[in-house]
Amino acid sequence: MVTAGLIERPTVGFYALPGRIERQDIDWVAFSLRCPRGVIGLQSAALYHNMTDQRPGKLQAFIPRSRGLVVFRLDSVSQTTLDPIVSRNPFHLTLGVALVKRSGIAIRVTSKEKTLVDLFLFSEFKTITASDRRVRVPEETVLEAMARCTRDSSFSFDTFHEIADAFGCAQKVLPFSKASQYIVGAPRGFAAKWPMQ
Repeated sequence: MVTAGLIERPTVGFYALPGRIERQDIDWVAFSLRCPRGVIGLQSAALYHNMTDQRPGKLQAFIPRSRGLVVFRLDSVSQTTLDPIVSRNPFHLTLGVALVKRSGIAIRVTSKEKTLVDLFLFSEFKTITASDRRVRVPEETVLEAMARCTRDSSFSFDTFHEIADAFGCAQKVLPFSKASQYIVGAPRGFAAKWPMQ
């Protein structure tokens, strides 16, 4: 039936009527169907939220530890592979997670604020060296995302700092967010709430 074009197969074991899943959504839909507790994040989420124009080579997502280090193709047509992030911290799968609908399928993706925290956590700004295997995000992407978030009226720096605090990096991100707001000329407001120590 797939060969005849009567149905489509977004990923192994899942089928849909032709045209039900938009071509640009196939990777996200396939990921959500294969890993329903997983959360799309980092540069994949940043691109979705218009925080960057840089497209990652792989779909970056947080997956539950029970899934292990999964390397699978999401779709036989796109040949996209997954860059899985498996963390012992359960907040990666619960804190700052939003549901979005693509082609009628609910998909878990990090919020703008959580995405910015994650970009920082998985960049050279947080880790010791560029050769550290946790580095998945270029410094330029973090700075570009920070500048765009500063100009975005729907972005909440209070929520951003609360999430950063939950991940233990609030004091490290504070100079970046203050400098970004100063450079862009955005209104200050969180400085008193989040003093540098």
